[in-house]
Amino acid sequence: MNLDGRLGRDAPADELDLALSVDLGVDVTFVPRLTVRFGATFGDREALAIGIVF
Repeated sequence: MNLDGRLGRDAPADELDLALSVDLGVDVTFVPRLTVRFGATFGDREALAIGIVF
């Protein structure tokens, strides 16, 4: 679970904008030295990520 704070251009003047989000992810290992990672963030901030680890 994440709590993000924002100040500046995207937030109202002189106010702190807080957003709550949850990260979920999974690692899939094909061989001992090759892993593919999938991740997603849900809530006030949405994101999707895919990575390869070798």
